[in-house]
Amino acid sequence: FLPRGAHKFEDTGIRSGYNSTLTLAPDGTVWLGGESVSPRPLMKHQRLLTRDESPGRLDPVKRLLVDRDGSIWGTDSLRGGVYRATPPNHDADTANPHSSNEMFTEAEGLTSNLAVPLLEDQEGNIWVGTNLGLNRFRATRFVREWRVPTSRTLYALAAAPDGSVWIASNEQLFEAHGSRCDLIASLPSPIRSAYREPSGALWLGTQEGLVELLDKKLNSLPLPAPAQ
Repeated sequence: FLPRGAHKFEDTGIRSGYNSTLTLAPDGTVWLGGESVSPRPLMKHQRLLTRDESPGRLDPVKRLLVDRDGSIWGTDSLRGGVYRATPPNHDADTANPHSSNEMFTEAEGLTSNLAVPLLEDQEGNIWVGTNLGLNRFRATRFVREWRVPTSRTLYALAAAPDGSVWIASNEQLFEAHGSRCDLIASLPSPIRSAYREPSGALWLGTQEGLVELLDKKLNSLPLPAPAQ
């Protein structure tokens, strides 16, 4: 990791594996997970946590999310589907801090058990992309968003402060806000990733390069030669 203000990365000594993922919890804790690594807190308030500080026995994940209530969401790399591990009550068994685990699969309305991206929007909804559709989790069951076509390459998701959710499916970019879900743009190349920066610009990663969406205008930036 690179400490704030430093110019040299430090080795944590933690081997996370190739297919690993990081997420930032609302309380400032950095979490690590992966297809061969169970979710665990990695750093809090610039302090690297020790190896034995673990939330309990959780399956390895493809993607990881800690929501505003402190629950851990993971797209399960072993069994498929999505699980939610809720934080304990004050009188819970401290030997198993996340004893209340829920699994969400096709039986609970998930479009497919092959799930990867996870996102929490401003309203607290959890979005899950699978190989057969996009799902939005509210208080009870998953609700399929039929207006977004099934993606051949899974989905890319990004959230905006106003509650909007940007959804990339294949070459198409959608914006969901409230009950609306509008097609914003169609690109010549499939969209692999999405990131909204604090300034308001939305960055899209495609097979051909980066695309910036700012004030509803697209600006393409080709990849440098070594990255092509």
